[in-house]
Amino acid sequence: MNAKKLIARFSLALFLLAIPFLQWSGAPQPDTAESSSRHIKLGKPQAVYERFREGYALAQDARLKIPVWVQYELRQEDLAEIVERTDDFTADPTIPAGSRAELADYQGSGFDRGHMVPSADMRKNQQVMDDCFLLSNMAPQVGVGFNRQIWMNLEALVRGWVEARGTMTIIIGPVFAVKKHKVSYKVIGDNSVAVPSHFFKIVVDANDEDNITTLAFLMPNKDLSGHELAEYLVSIDEIERLTGLDFLSALAEDQQAGIESVRAASIW
Repeated sequence: MNAKKLIARFSLALFLLAIPFLQWSGAPQPDTAESSSRHIKLGKPQAVYERFREGYALAQDARLKIPVWVQYELRQEDLAEIVERTDDFTADPTIPAGSRAELADYQGSGFDRGHMVPSADMRKNQQVMDDCFLLSNMAPQVGVGFNRQIWMNLEALVRGWVEARGTMTIIIGPVFAVKKHKVSYKVIGDNSVAVPSHFFKIVVDANDEDNITTLAFLMPNKDLSGHELAEYLVSIDEIERLTGLDFLSALAEDQQAGIESVRAASIW
């Protein structure tokens, strides 16, 4: 037998020996894609609607009727233009009725339509301003002592940090506290818009990629008159534990771990 035939037979033998191990390791079967498409050929049940807009990105939960998270990058030049606040609150037309909040849900509820992305950050142009008044960017917030005071004060501080430090990434969203192994929450309106027990806000300064610093706040959704923002500093890990969200996922795992485990000692 010549050398070429011997090598060919030896290669075939190795391939045949490897087949059982390939199957055991979970290698995709030829009909996997076909099976997957078959199961959802009539469409997938929709529960979370992700939207990517000029001013921000968000994911809204169709069951809660509020965003799970909202994230945006705020730059100094975004704050240079002055577009007047419109107060033109409206339901998000890109989310189906029944899966979104409506204006009537907030009427008489006693809660503010609390912006996740504040309008004062969205003055780049009229479209950006209009988008921030969609109800998909809102959640029910206690007004006096929270939305109109300490939460608004934090929003103003963020703008000041952007002006002083440069670009920031801000992530905001709701939290539902666990009590005695249960999660329960109030709802408002005919569409049962969920009222969070807390809100989080994470501010990320990544202007120096080798020295990324963050502030993470976790604040109860109630009148916090007389309280200071520093009381609500937590680690990002704590917010991840409460929400199940994975923040800063584009960073290397070891870098994430180092950043997210730290609770800032003070506000910038």
